[in-house]
Parts: sequence; C-alpha cells; structure tokens
Amino acid sequence: MTLSAGLKNWHWRSKNTKSWAQTWFEQHLVGLESEGVKIESIREITGDSDIGMRKSKLVTIYDLNIVCRWISVPGGPDEDEVSGTLTALEVCHDMSEEEYTFESTLDQSEEDSKRADKLHTIAKTKLADLCRPQFQQFPKSMIDVHGKDLLQAAEDEDAKSKGQPAAPAPKLTTAAAAAKPATSSKSINTAVVTLQEDLRIQAVELFELLTDPTKVPQWTRNVAQIEPVVGAPVSLFGGNIVGKVLAVDKPERFVQTWRAPTWPDDHYGELEIKLQQGSDTTNLSLRLTGCPVGKEDETKHNLEGFYMRSLKAIGLGTML
Repeated sequence: MTLSAGLKNWHWRSKNTKSWAQTWFEQHLVGLESEGVKIESIREITGDSDIGMRKSKLVTIYDLNIVCRWISVPGGPDEDEVSGTLTALEVCHDMSEEEYTFESTLDQSEEDSKRADKLHTIAKTKLADLCRPQFQQFPKSMIDVHGKDLLQAAEDEDAKSKGQPAAPAPKLTTAAAAAKPATSSKSINTAVVTLQEDLRIQAVELFELLTDPTKVPQWTRNVAQIEPVVGAPVSLFGGNIVGKVLAVDKPERFVQTWRAPTWPDDHYGELEIKLQQGSDTTNLSLRLTGCPVGKEDETKHNLEGFYMRSLKAIGLGTML
C-alpha cells in the first residue's frame, strides 16, 4: 500500500489487539508438548497489546503476563494425572527469545513423587523453550493481521482531513501542586537513578517529542501538559508524573522537578534529560536525583518502561 505524503508525519495511530492476542496465544501455545507434558489451556493473560503507526511505519506495542495450565500426557491406565501452571512473567515487544523468564508450579503437593518432580522440571524448561519461538512470531502475526486495516484507516483519515487546519492540542488542568511543587519538610534519604539509550532519531526531533505537548502523547498515549519554558508546569502519563520546568537548553538538555504518586507527600526529585547527537543515533540520558531510598528499583523500572520502551515502541529502537 502506498502512503500519501500527509501520512508521513509524527502523528500516532493505534489499535487495541488484546482480544485478538488472547485467541492467538490459545491457538499457538495450547497443544505444545514435550516429553510427556503438554499445555492444556491458557488460564489467564493480563497486560496490554496494541499495534500502532508512526511515520508510515507499523510497530507492535505489548507487555503481557501469560499463565498456561500444563498436564501430563497419560503413559498408562494406572498413571495419575500431574498438572500445574507455566507462567511467562513478561512477554514484551522489545524482548529477544532468550530474555523470557518463566515460573512453573504443581497444582498438588507430590513431594514423594519422582514422576511429578520430573514432569515439573520438563514443564519449566523444555515446555517453556517451546513457547519462546511462538512469542517471537507474535508481533509478525499482529502486523500481518491488523496492519492493513490500520494503514487503510490512516489513509481514509488523511484524505478526509486534507486541507483542514490541525486541531489544537487538548489542554489539561492540573492541581496547583503540579505547577508549584513544594519541598518536603521531612528529612528523606535519597538516591540517584540513571539510565541511557541510543535512539534512531535526530536530537532536534527527539527534543520536540519530549517537550512539545502535541507530540508527547504519541509515545505516552496520554494528554500531556508540558512546554520547554522555565517555570512551566508538567503533567505526564495521566497526571501520574508532575513537576515544573527548571532549565531548557534546546536541543541538548531539559530539567524538571519530578514526582511519582508512590513517593512521600510533597517530595520532588529532579530529572535531567540530556541528548547527545551521534552519527546516526541520539543518546538519551536520564538522571533522576532525589529518589527516595527504597524506591530506586521501582523508579528505574518506571523510567525504563514509560520513557525508553515507549519511545522505542514508536519506531525509535530496534527494528521489528
């Protein structure tokens, strides 16, 4: 399908594929069998699954937890059935085959059963290994099934809107605390959280993606209140992250106060975002000072997920 010039912009379009994902995994995981153990059913799938498009490129965005029920394959009339669960803890769009981790349990305690222990081991190793290539096939199938519909919808939307002025970005009203963060009166021990990533985008364009309120929703999938002006209020990810702008040095540096909802009341950290232009990529560096001690792992996980993975999901990371 040839895309019109109007589609080759930063506009983000997406389609929820969660229901389809449930059916797909039931079709591709149920029945997998290894050495007397097979997956009987999908017990539960939680998380998100979407397909999106940016600059005429289709990308898959998903983060799923998949719980399967496994059972023993009868080897004789006198053998009792052994069963349990096999859980893929995290199945994400940016994971390689060897990065998936699994947990396996027995439905009943059979401490003295060597057969049950053997089957349990097979389930969490060899049966899990059969799931890995299926997980890698999932994004390709999603694009094959849903890609054409999404591209066609984009073409139709582009044709209808041609010649019409762009709609203004929606405005978000935030609490006064977001615009004027207070300093906690309590003494809190803090730590520093850092991470960085090379992204396939020019530094100028990445700076706009991070600070332009009309472009930030492309990767946060939420209305954003932010602008590269010192003193401007910041509200991101549905109001879960709030603060205000402290410093702007376009397109190399952006600093804001930063507070997560799980942090102590009125306590703000300081997030420094640095962009370093390379030959064909831009290094994005995040340095968050003032993170409460005990919240470092949670905060780093959130920065990795909300910022880095979300940006890579719209086509700035590894190729799909």
